[in-house]
Amino acid sequence: METAADGIITVDRGGVIESLNPAAESLFGYGAFELIGRSIRILMPAPLDDAEDNFLPQSQGDKIVGGAREVEGVCTDGRRLPLELSVSETQIDGKTFFIGMVRDITQRKEHDDEMRRQVRQRERFLAILSHELRNPMGAVLNAARVVKDETDDGNVPLNEIQSQAIAVIDRQAQHMARLLDDLLDTARITQNKIELRRQSVNIDEMVEDVRQCVAYLIDEKNQQFAATIKQSPLTVWGDPARLKQAMVNLLANAAKYTPQGGRIELQLDRQGREVCITVRDSGSGIPANMLEHLFDAFVQHDYTLNRTEGVMDIGLFIHPEQVRAESGDITVASGKNGSEFIIRLPSSKAAPKLKVSTPHFSFEGRRLLIVEDNDDARQMLVQIIRSKGFEVIEAGNGREALELFAQYRPEAAVLDIGLPEIDGYEVARQIRTRHDGEEVVLVALTGYGQASDRKATRAAGFDDHLVKPLDPGKLFKVLAQKLGQRAIA
Repeated sequence: METAADGIITVDRGGVIESLNPAAESLFGYGAFELIGRSIRILMPAPLDDAEDNFLPQSQGDKIVGGAREVEGVCTDGRRLPLELSVSETQIDGKTFFIGMVRDITQRKEHDDEMRRQVRQRERFLAILSHELRNPMGAVLNAARVVKDETDDGNVPLNEIQSQAIAVIDRQAQHMARLLDDLLDTARITQNKIELRRQSVNIDEMVEDVRQCVAYLIDEKNQQFAATIKQSPLTVWGDPARLKQAMVNLLANAAKYTPQGGRIELQLDRQGREVCITVRDSGSGIPANMLEHLFDAFVQHDYTLNRTEGVMDIGLFIHPEQVRAESGDITVASGKNGSEFIIRLPSSKAAPKLKVSTPHFSFEGRRLLIVEDNDDARQMLVQIIRSKGFEVIEAGNGREALELFAQYRPEAAVLDIGLPEIDGYEVARQIRTRHDGEEVVLVALTGYGQASDRKATRAAGFDDHLVKPLDPGKLFKVLAQKLGQRAIA
């Protein structure tokens, strides 16, 4: 006790200090002669202040005995210290005493605070990175769509090589967007901040969309792809975007590690009360020593400098936490003939089948303001929106946006958030304040897509929040709904 590194204090049932060791004297700055016979409150007042969490047990088996917890200590000079306190009960000559072991955890708390600060800083960095990367990706994707739309309309005929080039630009930009989503999800999962928007989902109806997302990977290596739906409908209660992402990432991983001309299978089935999503490939299999770490972030087996098999696997790290969040499970088996991943999700009642059609929108005579400081992104967005009949006014910063809005009185505005001079939040607030009573639709189009960002746009007066790179179909659906414009099928 005399040589122990931690402070040790003995008190009776009334909380009167009976003894303390040199470490406790040094910790609090008191001599033993100053404390013996006095209440423990002088050193740790807070535990006694709360009737629900007394420092001293009021009956046998009180929770204070045994486990360590954090309390605040008060030194002789008034300084307050974060302490870790553990209490044990002992009997001496038939009397009950309590021995408290206290440890200064100031450095640990400072370290924890610093780690939290770094996490917040990293989160902010990733949000800014997301915004900065989504801007050029959005411009590239929109440029490809503009050319494709013009080609489909017969206005700009392209030869085969040009058509292939546009298709490559579109596919690879979308692939970059998915990789960015995976990277951001990795950060959110490590902080337990992954966001789920659950609804009734017919998994079997997602197969074609999933196949199209990975078609370019499979086609590049001339692989065979087979999708089998053994029962239909196969319905779960989950987030459709996350479920689609899980299937896309598993198939992309299978394509990456399956050789030229190999086979990849996607099978959907119901087993008892579970919906099973199975992905099989005819690759070389996963080494036994990698299975344990397969779902760790940034792990890639057979890593070589030539990187012929693509980027490191962020996606497989995402799967377990995403699937568990959906009350499911994921397992993997692997051998010489390939690998098999199985996602099991609780089955749900069938969602009503909806007639799927591709809507066509016409907004002839409607006026819309686009506010975007990235010139390339703004020009391509203008072309896409004009193609639906809008009269488009464009601004490159917040101050110009407010001036043009006052001059032209558009019925809708699509605003970036990260604008120079005046940001998108303030532009929205000023439009709502200056033009109170006018029915104007405000849509945020931004690279910031976390829950806190959506909350901020709602508070600023936006009607909707879309994340870059833009899906034009989503924008036109929002505008049609808010403006009361019917889609023309």
